[in-house]
Amino acid sequence: MYVRSVSIQCFRGIQGPFTIDFPEAPPPPGSLTPPLLILGSNGSGKSSICEAIEFGVRGSVSRRYIGGEKDRRELANLVTNRAPAVTVELSNGEVLARGKGAKNRQPHDAFSIAPLIIRRKSVETFWGAPEKYRLEVFWDYFKPNVAGWRTPSEQQILDSYCEYVKFGKRDLQDLRNLARRKLQLKAVREPRTVKTLESLRTDLFQRAASVRMSQKERFELEDIWRDFEYSFLRIIEGRSLAKQIEEKPEIDYEKLRSVIEPAGNGIASQFREIANIPWIEKVELEIVGKSGLRAMLELSNGTKVSPDGVLSEAYLDLLALLILVKVHTASANLGQAKVVILDDVFQSVDAPLRQGAMHAIVRDLPDWQLIITMHDRLWSEILVKSLSAELGVKPHLLELRREPGAVTPHAKTLNPGMLSDLQFVKEHHGSPVLMVATAGRVLEAILEHLSMIFRCRVSRAVDDKYTIGDLLVPVVDVLRANSDERVRDAAGRLSDLQQRRNLFGAHYHPEADSISPEEAQQVAEAVEVIAASMYCATCGRIMKKGGLEVKGDSRSGLWSFECLKPAHNARSR
Repeated sequence: MYVRSVSIQCFRGIQGPFTIDFPEAPPPPGSLTPPLLILGSNGSGKSSICEAIEFGVRGSVSRRYIGGEKDRRELANLVTNRAPAVTVELSNGEVLARGKGAKNRQPHDAFSIAPLIIRRKSVETFWGAPEKYRLEVFWDYFKPNVAGWRTPSEQQILDSYCEYVKFGKRDLQDLRNLARRKLQLKAVREPRTVKTLESLRTDLFQRAASVRMSQKERFELEDIWRDFEYSFLRIIEGRSLAKQIEEKPEIDYEKLRSVIEPAGNGIASQFREIANIPWIEKVELEIVGKSGLRAMLELSNGTKVSPDGVLSEAYLDLLALLILVKVHTASANLGQAKVVILDDVFQSVDAPLRQGAMHAIVRDLPDWQLIITMHDRLWSEILVKSLSAELGVKPHLLELRREPGAVTPHAKTLNPGMLSDLQFVKEHHGSPVLMVATAGRVLEAILEHLSMIFRCRVSRAVDDKYTIGDLLVPVVDVLRANSDERVRDAAGRLSDLQQRRNLFGAHYHPEADSISPEEAQQVAEAVEVIAASMYCATCGRIMKKGGLEVKGDSRSGLWSFECLKPAHNARSR
């Protein structure tokens, strides 16, 4: 199951109405899924969209961090001061409405195990949390589907109460041993109220005054009593609240343990590959008590150490991200829908490690719906190219833009590549002049790439400034020998395209108004054929000029484009 669309109104930074339709269903099981990259500057609404999706499928937004505190943010848009409304459509046709007028606040069954979003702050604070509270990063996993469940802050109160009970029992036993040995008292009753505690103190110290005790023994009695009194005052004060907390339903620790502790398996090999650190053999995760999570690294020499003792901050952030993702994949094995949102998390990972981390995540999450937000355009361009080249995955790209003073962003689907503008003009039935001009611009890009790939000889120009005409002839000469008949035919029409581009598209000319839509369409098609032939259908990378084809015992004199990855050429054939 995946998310098909989300509609937002008066939710956080988006006043709306605003709707996003997500790409069609992920590919078949086992295939790598093209992730959806949402690009936008700070404040454009990326996180608001992510949280709207989570709110829609779970009925709440998870922003739980450490120390038992929840990062509370208003879900309503504070400008309108109206109730938020979010509608999510799922791939099975279900429509989930939350917020204004909606009564159901329970998570959908397919999204009840874990939150959808892995946030940048979760990565950055993972190792900053004390070990005894680190489990609170996962506190919204396996929570009961009822109101009034036990929160992390309440669990801390209960943990503290239990600690005082444990220390109080120990101090009471020490007090009884001393009373029996030095005060000849056979029994010391456990106090239940402040009054009985004061009464016990009076009895003990009066008895101590009536027997022979050394100064050292008196100091020992005072020290034991001081610890005992402090613990029992805390017990008496917290008993009623602790009882109320104990009666509240809590998260399913056994299931949480079954997800988190095995998550260490496989992380070490990922980490070694991305970070190029060969001496880490194993990552171990262990739940400690009700709030603690211990992480240990086993080194190649058998030594076990804490990650923050041997890894730099950059590697710690990478390890935290891999752990968080692994827990999500383990949750899917228990019934959670295969949907995960990475909200600006790669800003927490050093640039040299980002690309490897992204490749590992895409490779390990086949048939998942993967949504990634980012605000760095250069990083998004690098990611698109690297995923296409290395994994053969072409990401979907969506850009959010918000005009100054606008209360709602607008989304634009980006089609990276030289043909994006020409396709836009064709889809919107642009004028023939505009179509020819755009095709001419694409032709310039084609000639720039192919003249270098073909190593064309070009006469030296003044200041090395070459025109489209300088590059066209040598490139066309090479294309005329391509093995694809469509490419050879399109190459023959490129000279005509140059003339039409110069005559009608790039400059004013009185004959421009006479060009027909059919003529413009022919020009555009010739450019599209050449451009499409340059790119590998598998990875999207510009191909090289291959060797001459062999027919029988001789070469045909024709050549074909070949991808830099030989396996892709075999696949295309």
